[in-house]
Amino acid sequence: MKKNLLLTILTFFTCIFYSNSQRLLVLNEGALDFSTGQIIEPVSLGAYSLTTKSYTKLFEIDGSRFASDLHLDGNTYWIAADDKILRYDIKTDQKISELKSVGVRRIMTHQDLLIVSRGEYLVQLNSYVQVYDKNTLELKYELLSSDFPYTTENIIVHENKAYIIGNNGFDFGNEIGKILVIDLNTLTLEKTIDLGPEAKNPENLIRYKDHLYTLNNRNFISGSTVSKINLNDGQVISTTLLPNVTSLCGTSVLVESSILYQESGKNETGQYNLENDAAGFYKTAGSSYYGLSYDARSELIVGGETDFFSFGKVYLMDRDLKVIDEFTSGISPGYFAFDYSVSNQNETSAGTTKILEYNISQNLLQINSQLNVNAVNCISTKGVNYSFNVHQSSVDISKLLPGIYTINVNYQGRMLSERFVKLGQ
Repeated sequence: MKKNLLLTILTFFTCIFYSNSQRLLVLNEGALDFSTGQIIEPVSLGAYSLTTKSYTKLFEIDGSRFASDLHLDGNTYWIAADDKILRYDIKTDQKISELKSVGVRRIMTHQDLLIVSRGEYLVQLNSYVQVYDKNTLELKYELLSSDFPYTTENIIVHENKAYIIGNNGFDFGNEIGKILVIDLNTLTLEKTIDLGPEAKNPENLIRYKDHLYTLNNRNFISGSTVSKINLNDGQVISTTLLPNVTSLCGTSVLVESSILYQESGKNETGQYNLENDAAGFYKTAGSSYYGLSYDARSELIVGGETDFFSFGKVYLMDRDLKVIDEFTSGISPGYFAFDYSVSNQNETSAGTTKILEYNISQNLLQINSQLNVNAVNCISTKGVNYSFNVHQSSVDISKLLPGIYTINVNYQGRMLSERFVKLGQ
């Protein structure tokens, strides 16, 4: 009886989280004729309502051949589109500012900074990493190409440091495998991590607990690898060959304690387990996905399917890749973001400031590192209060019994609250 009651409560809370996801933002890269350079279908941003089950195109971005990133930042969101970076108000979807940035690849914000990685096919840029004041768009720092002449990609910020992939991905046959570490306090290059000869051409960068992971394409012929790096000392711990993968060059995403990945053009999905560093077949998905994203709050995986010239389709799936919902989008849907900015304030008093980076993995809560808090407390449904110390942005809740809790954090004079579920073993 108690087990059935708990299952009912968990289902109820899942429905609350799902229904309060007001919309899913979808960045469509559009379609380009590479032989002529003609834009066939422009870059566009759309929104899918999870309550009305309807998709709406919000706007197009004229003159951009493609897009390469979508990033939520408080009450705004940013889009990287070919040669420009655009910032929009999340409530009105009106453009706030625009920054010219030839070859922009990925974008990340941290406090008042905007970090940019860059790369352009057959074009030599003066710098491949730039940092701007995100409010004034003043250039604060750039790593000149004379010091690092290679294209860069994914960005992760952790404890006031930006970790940026360097892969030279547009110079075919001359790919590299490095991670740049930028100190965001002093705006200096702290060090460069060499991933080694078996980890060239990294295409994705993921953080899990105290480690970084890169998924590496290598030479597109002899297989792909995963590298594990210690965040504390920057040492490469291991590089593991992904079985039955010729060239990853597809998509990958962190889902709880595993990385799910697909080889381009195939619908078999592999899994790299981060707890035991084991890679292998996971299951066959219904589609070959161009982009994958995971939202821990709703526990949904989002996948985009396209042929790059005539259609785009988006699937919402559970963690077992079972399709729950699907809809037609613009061409080449590649980047996704759940917009909770108008969620019920009883659910999260933080508004758009989330406490949890993603849901618990067994007995661990991952705290939003931007909060920089040292302690949190959790309250059970019976009103019992538990206090925990935060260690490296995580909290060990192994002593909590399974159930529903409210986590509270004192941040900048405000008490932020957010609910989570501690599952049984």
